[in-house]
Amino acid sequence: MNNTMTHAPASAARRAFTLAELIVVISIIVLLLAIAVPAFRNLLYSSERSLAENQMRAGITAARDAAIQSESGDAAAYFSFTPGGRLRIIPVVQVGTITDIQTSSNGSQPGGIEADRDVFVPLGTSEPVQLPRWWSVRGYTPPLTTENREAGGRHGWYENLRLRGDQGNWVFPETGFIDPADGEAGWTQQSFIIRFTGGTGELDASNRNLAIVLDVSATDEFRNAAPWSIPALRADIATNQARFARRVLAERQDLTDPNRLRILGDRSLDTVLVRPVSELGLYDERRLAAGLGATSLNRVTGTLYANDTTDPTRAALIPTLDTGLFTGVNEEEIADMINRWIEGRLTMNGELVESESRVFGLQNYLGQMQEVEP
Repeated sequence: MNNTMTHAPASAARRAFTLAELIVVISIIVLLLAIAVPAFRNLLYSSERSLAENQMRAGITAARDAAIQSESGDAAAYFSFTPGGRLRIIPVVQVGTITDIQTSSNGSQPGGIEADRDVFVPLGTSEPVQLPRWWSVRGYTPPLTTENREAGGRHGWYENLRLRGDQGNWVFPETGFIDPADGEAGWTQQSFIIRFTGGTGELDASNRNLAIVLDVSATDEFRNAAPWSIPALRADIATNQARFARRVLAERQDLTDPNRLRILGDRSLDTVLVRPVSELGLYDERRLAAGLGATSLNRVTGTLYANDTTDPTRAALIPTLDTGLFTGVNEEEIADMINRWIEGRLTMNGELVESESRVFGLQNYLGQMQEVEP
């Protein structure tokens, strides 16, 4: 019996990839990734931008709805930011008026100048709207409306812009930049609101008056001293902030005027000084930093700002632009660059810098956002 051996044809034999073939395959994969990764990043960025815009619209709409339903006064969309966190839009309602004392850029109260300011508190029935991480909103304030050094501390609003008070500025929600141990250092906090008329919901575009928003501080370091140590006067444990604010504003014999201002005035850590605006700039903080030539964002705040504890001329932790992120420019120059970037007119080395900010105006009656060309 003959045993014959059969062999598989050569074409079916297994063989390894050659080095050249592996290099070709790897090159194709790298090329595909080079194409796909930027496309995916652009898709993600577009998605986040759409979400940020929708969230901003939702926050403003909630405030307008609150104004229509309000029986106590106007309502507003209040913009708040905590260093290292995200920007929030909080519907707030007016609960009264306080006779406050104006504060100048060095923390003093010049001449005891009084100013009547409407007081707003968060709407208890509506949750704050939160923008995606790194996304922020700036409000445009016209010339002569921020703190002005030439006017001798005329406004006490945005002290870090005192050298640019005669110009228009795109202001950042400077809330949470505080000294947690000083219960009266709240004058360093400021932001802006979109204000709507109570009952009608119309945009109150003509109102430029400064107001107070109760935005309770998360810190307890200052609450071991009077008057904040008195349970009835602690905003952080109040179950109803509107009722709490009205009780403080009432002419109570057991509450002196100085203590009333320590709780609901501009100097309180639980309050923020605000002014109505009607133009908003929506942008990505990382893209702003890149457009201005910053090396990065501040590691603590996640923005271009830092709490300045080194400048002896400053009376408190005024939020300042972090000049350490830049080369060869000062704080005033950075502020000017931000304004021009938001408006799409920043140039460097003779070339226009691409800006991806979006500017929105508010319609006079309905208060709806409408994108405008910067």
